[in-house]
Amino acid sequence: GVVWLGQGAAHGTSYVPLFAGANRISWAHSIGDPSSLNRTSVWWSHRYALNVARGMRFMDSHKFIAATQSKLESDAADLVSRVSTSGDPPTGDSLAQLSEDHVNRVRDAWWSLVDTVVVTFADGWHTTTSQVGAALGYPSWWLETVGYENGPPPPHPHDNKEEEISVS
Repeated sequence: GVVWLGQGAAHGTSYVPLFAGANRISWAHSIGDPSSLNRTSVWWSHRYALNVARGMRFMDSHKFIAATQSKLESDAADLVSRVSTSGDPPTGDSLAQLSEDHVNRVRDAWWSLVDTVVVTFADGWHTTTSQVGAALGYPSWWLETVGYENGPPPPHPHDNKEEEISVS
């Protein structure tokens, strides 16, 4: 049997197979202290990538996440298919090693994904191999929704009052 594990929100994780006959779980799955970033952790690779994407034009950067998910989950399905159709029953060690190798590839791909998102959307621009720093702008539906064509709203009366600010 196989259990599919995703160590994060569904829109920001890659599900990986854990084989029931494996005699151990990958070390990369056992690390997940939320108070200490650890680049050997598959959980942290997903968490980090999703948080970076949220801060860098999520509607655009999530396309990179979705493509990475699709590729890695397709690879995982192929792995499960190969294991289930192999002639000899795999050993606990071989299943654990297959799973660990796949999980390590997933982890490394997600750390690489973070770099791709940052390079592509750094400083609010869109950079590709053929164009550096193209303006992204905002979608017309959003500009219309927020009333961009009307300019900013008048200042709030409170904004015109001087206040004494003390810093302790």
